[in-house]
Amino acid sequence: MMQFTRRCLLAMLAAIAPCAMAADGTAPPTLVQRILDHDSSLLVLDVRTAEEYAASHVAGARNLPHDQLEAQASALPADKNAEIVVYCRSGRRSSLAQATLQKLGYTRVQHLEGDYIGWQAANRPVEPAPPAAPAAAPAASAPPKL
Repeated sequence: MMQFTRRCLLAMLAAIAPCAMAADGTAPPTLVQRILDHDSSLLVLDVRTAEEYAASHVAGARNLPHDQLEAQASALPADKNAEIVVYCRSGRRSSLAQATLQKLGYTRVQHLEGDYIGWQAANRPVEPAPPAAPAAAPAASAPPKL
């Protein structure tokens, strides 16, 4: 019986293994790699506040705060099968955003594992806030009178 079970498991693994391969026989890229490659078929949504997004965000991400998704639905893709990846700082807001997007009819919504904290901890590229404007130089004092 044990031999039969082992053969069945091996047969099932052999049957599903090709599903995990791309057409050229290579493993498909991970979600993180697709984001790093700026895969144009992905919409990466930062669902944090505009202030958090302005400070720093995943390179290539667009900002649409989680509590504005329904009101700003026109900013979302018309195609309900579009691939959307959501993230926030730690996971709470992205989970809410994922549920909202699914309620709006989007069928391919993914949550970026680790969210922004995990992205930064892995030293992945971010787009920081623009550098602060240089401080104004103090007004030059008048030359001493001789």
